Amino acid sequence: MSRLALLLALTAAFAVAACGPRMEPRTTIAGPGSRVLFEDDLRAPRNWPAAHGSICKSSYASGGYVVENIATGTPCLLGPVQPESFPASVRIEVSARLRKGSREGAFGLMFAGHGGPTGRVFATLGLTANGTYRVASWTGKWAYPVPPTATRTVKTEYGALNTLAVEVRERSVVAYVNGRPVATAELGTEAAGTVGLYVDQRGMEVVFSNLRVVEILPLR
Repeated sequence: MSRLALLLALTAAFAVAACGPRMEPRTTIAGPGSRVLFEDDLRAPRNWPAAHGSICKSSYASGGYVVENIATGTPCLLGPVQPESFPASVRIEVSARLRKGSREGAFGLMFAGHGGPTGRVFATLGLTANGTYRVASWTGKWAYPVPPTATRTVKTEYGALNTLAVEVRERSVVAYVNGRPVATAELGTEAAGTVGLYVDQRGMEVVFSNLRVVEILPLR
Protein backbone atom coordinates (compact mmCIF):
# COMPACT_ATOMS: atom_id res chain seq x y z
CA MET A 1 0.00 0.00 0.00
CA SER A 2 1.37 3.40 -0.99
CA ARG A 3 1.81 6.45 1.24
CA LEU A 4 -0.69 8.34 -0.92
CA ALA A 5 -3.30 5.61 -0.53
CA LEU A 6 -2.96 5.67 3.23
CA LEU A 7 -3.21 9.47 3.34
CA LEU A 8 -6.41 9.23 1.31
CA ALA A 9 -7.75 6.65 3.76
CA LEU A 10 -7.01 8.90 6.74
CA THR A 11 -8.55 11.95 5.06
CA ALA A 12 -11.68 9.96 4.21
CA ALA A 13 -11.92 8.64 7.77
CA PHE A 14 -11.91 12.19 9.17
CA ALA A 15 -14.49 13.31 6.62
CA VAL A 16 -16.89 10.43 7.35
CA ALA A 17 -16.59 10.93 11.10
CA ALA A 18 -17.44 14.62 10.79
CA CYS A 19 -20.84 13.71 9.31
CA GLY A 20 -21.87 11.27 12.05
CA PRO A 21 -23.95 11.51 15.22
CA ARG A 22 -22.97 13.57 18.24
CA MET A 23 -20.68 11.69 20.62
CA GLU A 24 -21.95 10.95 24.12
CA PRO A 25 -19.68 11.26 27.16
CA ARG A 26 -18.80 7.82 28.50
CA THR A 27 -16.52 8.25 31.53
CA THR A 28 -17.69 6.08 34.46
CA ILE A 29 -16.12 4.53 37.53
CA ALA A 30 -15.00 0.91 36.92
CA GLY A 31 -13.74 0.03 40.39
CA PRO A 32 -11.08 0.96 42.94
CA GLY A 33 -8.23 2.75 41.22
CA SER A 34 -9.58 2.47 37.66
CA ARG A 35 -12.04 4.24 35.39
CA VAL A 36 -13.86 3.33 32.22
CA LEU A 37 -12.85 6.21 29.95
CA PHE A 38 -14.97 5.18 26.97
CA GLU A 39 -17.54 2.44 26.36
CA ASP A 40 -19.84 1.71 23.44
CA ASP A 41 -21.58 -1.58 22.61
CA LEU A 42 -21.60 -0.41 18.94
CA ARG A 43 -25.22 -1.42 18.46
CA ALA A 44 -26.67 2.09 17.98
CA PRO A 45 -25.31 5.27 16.30
CA ARG A 46 -24.14 7.12 19.39
CA ASN A 47 -20.46 7.70 18.58
CA TRP A 48 -19.67 6.07 15.22
CA PRO A 49 -21.01 7.08 11.80
CA ALA A 50 -23.28 5.01 9.60
CA ALA A 51 -22.13 6.16 6.17
CA HIS A 52 -21.09 5.16 2.66
CA GLY A 53 -17.76 6.71 1.72
CA SER A 54 -15.19 6.03 -0.98
CA ILE A 55 -13.19 3.62 1.21
CA CYS A 56 -15.44 2.48 4.07
CA LYS A 57 -19.09 1.50 4.20
CA SER A 58 -20.58 1.32 7.68
CA SER A 59 -23.98 0.52 9.15
CA TYR A 60 -25.64 -0.92 12.25
CA ALA A 61 -27.15 -4.38 12.63
CA SER A 62 -28.42 -6.42 15.56
CA GLY A 63 -24.93 -7.84 16.17
CA GLY A 64 -23.07 -4.55 16.16
CA TYR A 65 -21.33 -2.06 13.88
CA VAL A 66 -20.79 -3.41 10.36
CA VAL A 67 -17.71 -2.06 8.54
CA GLU A 68 -16.88 -3.01 4.96
CA ASN A 69 -13.79 -2.01 2.98
CA ILE A 70 -14.94 -0.99 -0.50
CA ALA A 71 -11.64 0.40 -1.85
CA THR A 72 -8.84 -1.25 -3.78
CA GLY A 73 -5.39 -1.16 -2.20
CA THR A 74 -6.40 1.11 0.69
CA PRO A 75 -7.26 0.16 4.28
CA CYS A 76 -10.51 1.22 5.87
CA LEU A 77 -9.71 3.18 9.06
CA LEU A 78 -12.65 4.53 11.08
CA GLY A 79 -12.62 6.66 14.20
CA PRO A 80 -15.47 7.98 16.36
CA VAL A 81 -17.26 11.19 15.45
CA GLN A 82 -15.36 13.22 18.02
CA PRO A 83 -11.98 11.52 18.49
CA GLU A 84 -10.67 11.59 22.04
CA SER A 85 -7.00 11.15 22.88
CA PHE A 86 -6.33 8.62 25.63
CA PRO A 87 -3.18 8.47 27.75
CA ALA A 88 -0.54 5.76 27.36
CA SER A 89 -1.88 3.93 30.40
CA VAL A 90 -5.06 2.23 29.18
CA ARG A 91 -6.50 -1.09 28.08
CA ILE A 92 -8.45 -0.94 24.81
CA GLU A 93 -10.59 -3.87 23.71
CA VAL A 94 -13.15 -4.71 21.07
CA SER A 95 -14.91 -7.79 19.74
CA ALA A 96 -14.96 -8.51 16.00
CA ARG A 97 -16.47 -11.04 13.60
CA LEU A 98 -15.31 -11.36 9.98
CA ARG A 99 -18.46 -12.03 7.93
CA LYS A 100 -16.95 -12.16 4.47
CA GLY A 101 -13.87 -11.34 2.43
CA SER A 102 -10.22 -12.29 2.28
CA ARG A 103 -8.87 -14.66 4.90
CA GLU A 104 -5.44 -13.01 4.50
CA GLY A 105 -6.49 -9.44 5.25
CA ALA A 106 -6.22 -8.12 8.80
CA PHE A 107 -8.98 -6.55 10.90
CA GLY A 108 -9.09 -5.16 14.39
CA LEU A 109 -8.05 -2.15 16.46
CA MET A 110 -6.33 1.07 15.52
CA PHE A 111 -4.76 2.89 18.50
CA ALA A 112 -2.10 5.44 19.49
CA GLY A 113 -3.26 7.76 16.71
CA HIS A 114 -2.05 11.36 16.65
CA GLY A 115 -1.15 14.05 14.15
CA GLY A 116 -3.06 15.44 11.17
CA PRO A 117 -4.00 13.59 7.97
CA THR A 118 -0.65 14.39 6.31
CA GLY A 119 1.47 13.53 9.36
CA ARG A 120 -0.63 10.89 11.02
CA VAL A 121 0.96 8.11 13.08
CA PHE A 122 -0.88 5.16 14.58
CA ALA A 123 -0.62 1.48 15.42
CA THR A 124 -2.88 -1.50 14.77
CA LEU A 125 -3.55 -4.89 16.32
CA GLY A 126 -4.94 -7.07 13.57
CA LEU A 127 -6.15 -10.65 13.19
CA THR A 128 -6.66 -12.70 10.05
CA ALA A 129 -9.00 -15.61 9.35
CA ASN A 130 -5.88 -17.60 8.52
CA GLY A 131 -5.19 -17.67 12.26
CA THR A 132 -2.54 -14.98 12.63
CA TYR A 133 -2.13 -11.77 14.60
CA ARG A 134 0.19 -8.81 14.10
CA VAL A 135 1.07 -5.44 15.62
CA ALA A 136 1.85 -2.83 12.97
CA SER A 137 2.72 0.87 13.17
CA TRP A 138 2.54 3.66 10.61
CA THR A 139 4.93 6.62 10.89
CA GLY A 140 5.09 7.50 7.19
CA LYS A 141 5.90 3.89 6.37
CA TRP A 142 4.81 0.55 7.79
CA ALA A 143 6.79 -1.26 10.49
CA TYR A 144 5.88 -4.51 12.21
CA PRO A 145 6.91 -4.56 15.89
CA VAL A 146 5.17 -7.96 15.92
CA PRO A 147 5.14 -9.58 12.44
CA PRO A 148 2.29 -11.88 11.36
CA THR A 149 2.37 -14.79 13.78
CA ALA A 150 0.27 -17.96 13.72
CA THR A 151 -1.68 -18.99 16.81
CA ARG A 152 -4.52 -21.35 17.63
CA THR A 153 -5.98 -18.64 19.85
CA VAL A 154 -7.56 -16.88 16.84
CA LYS A 155 -10.96 -18.29 15.84
CA THR A 156 -10.81 -18.72 12.08
CA GLU A 157 -14.39 -19.54 11.02
CA TYR A 158 -16.39 -16.85 9.22
CA GLY A 159 -18.69 -15.27 11.80
CA ALA A 160 -16.59 -16.42 14.77
CA LEU A 161 -16.27 -13.89 17.57
CA ASN A 162 -12.74 -12.80 18.47
CA THR A 163 -11.89 -10.30 21.20
CA LEU A 164 -8.78 -8.16 20.70
CA ALA A 165 -7.16 -5.98 23.35
CA VAL A 166 -4.04 -3.92 23.89
CA GLU A 167 -2.62 -2.62 27.13
CA VAL A 168 -0.39 0.38 26.55
CA ARG A 169 2.13 1.99 28.89
CA GLU A 170 4.34 4.75 27.46
CA ARG A 171 5.69 3.05 24.29
CA SER A 172 5.06 -0.51 25.41
CA VAL A 173 2.17 -2.62 24.12
CA VAL A 174 0.88 -5.97 25.37
CA ALA A 175 -1.48 -7.59 22.84
CA TYR A 176 -4.28 -9.98 23.81
CA VAL A 177 -6.42 -12.30 21.69
CA ASN A 178 -9.48 -13.88 23.29
CA GLY A 179 -8.22 -13.11 26.77
CA ARG A 180 -4.72 -14.52 26.30
CA PRO A 181 -1.57 -12.36 26.11
CA VAL A 182 0.10 -13.18 22.79
CA ALA A 183 2.82 -10.56 22.29
CA THR A 184 4.66 -7.57 23.68
CA ALA A 185 6.09 -4.77 21.56
CA GLU A 186 7.73 -1.36 21.68
CA LEU A 187 6.40 1.37 19.41
CA GLY A 188 8.56 4.07 17.85
CA THR A 189 6.36 6.78 19.41
CA GLU A 190 4.38 7.03 22.63
CA ALA A 191 1.25 4.90 22.64
CA ALA A 192 -1.06 7.73 23.76
CA GLY A 193 -3.65 8.86 21.21
CA THR A 194 -6.98 8.14 19.59
CA VAL A 195 -8.62 4.78 18.87
CA GLY A 196 -10.37 3.40 15.82
CA LEU A 197 -11.37 0.34 13.84
CA TYR A 198 -9.42 -1.24 11.00
CA VAL A 199 -10.43 -3.40 8.01
CA ASP A 200 -7.56 -4.08 5.64
CA GLN A 201 -8.74 -5.27 2.24
CA ARG A 202 -11.50 -4.62 -0.26
CA GLY A 203 -14.50 -6.91 0.17
CA MET A 204 -13.86 -7.66 3.85
CA GLU A 205 -16.87 -7.07 6.08
CA VAL A 206 -16.44 -7.09 9.86
CA VAL A 207 -18.98 -6.70 12.66
CA PHE A 208 -17.53 -4.87 15.67
CA SER A 209 -19.06 -4.76 19.16
CA ASN A 210 -18.29 -3.81 22.75
CA LEU A 211 -15.49 -1.29 22.43
CA ARG A 212 -14.07 -0.29 25.80
CA VAL A 213 -11.19 1.89 27.04
CA VAL A 214 -10.23 1.42 30.68
CA GLU A 215 -7.58 3.19 32.71
CA ILE A 216 -4.90 0.82 34.04
CA LEU A 217 -2.72 1.28 37.09
CA PRO A 218 1.03 1.82 36.77
CA LEU A 219 3.27 -1.21 37.17
CA ARG A 220 4.87 -1.47 40.61
